[in-house]
Amino acid sequence: MIDIYSALLQQLESATIAYITADDIAYDNADFDPEKKDAWLATNFIPVQRSTSSKDNAGHVDTGFFQIDVFVPLNDATGDVKRYNLRALEIVNDILVAFADNTQLTFNATKVFISGSEFAAPLISESWYQIPITINYKRI
Repeated sequence: MIDIYSALLQQLESATIAYITADDIAYDNADFDPEKKDAWLATNFIPVQRSTSSKDNAGHVDTGFFQIDVFVPLNDATGDVKRYNLRALEIVNDILVAFADNTQLTFNATKVFISGSEFAAPLISESWYQIPITINYKRI
């Protein structure tokens, strides 16, 4: 499972995402302070199931999802127009492009197939505008 997680992180870190650098990513169980950030991402790796289609337990298939939450300041304004939703949607679009359906990732010979990516309705989280993205994966 470590190679699956590493493949997903490698894809995220190598993607071109508006307003986001490597310092703007809050990784699972890592210290992170979003203070003074213009935008940031929070990641969660969630393995769901391991199965096999053979009696000898060969050919394991792992499935799960990689959750990426996009955060932009709720009071973000350019000029006199609040634009936090537009900036958040631009970031979401860049992530969806990086994790497009049918994308295949590889890390240490482990192949990970992106079976779908979707986003949910925006949330207000303290002083942040948040959009959750769920990336479904399958180790093949």
